[in-house]
Amino acid sequence: MSRGSLLIAAAALLTASACTPPQTDIVATTTEDVGDYRLIQTVEGRRLLGRVCVANPTHADEIARRIVQQVASMHYEQVQLELYAQSAPLRLYVWTPNGEREGSIENSRNACAEPAGD
Repeated sequence: MSRGSLLIAAAALLTASACTPPQTDIVATTTEDVGDYRLIQTVEGRRLLGRVCVANPTHADEIARRIVQQVASMHYEQVQLELYAQSAPLRLYVWTPNGEREGSIENSRNACAEPAGD
């Protein structure tokens, strides 16, 4: 293989790997494939409480998983996320070191009804 061919192959490999980052990469956790979402968070001691407005409710599970993955290094004792669509509550997710559970949202303001704090 000539030196020119080797350089082209190396460039192609770098370009391909740059276009498909691993899921653990912060770039991979953008909204391109799941739609926009907005997190309103509160920290109480070692607990993260979040209300999330999602633009595409079909991706709510993946959005919740990504948020938990992004805050994993903070070592919260509990991460509680309430996910909402524009029109209605979707579900409640709670993660602890002992596992995760899902439930329904009760008596909370829809995060999508709140103005963005940009």
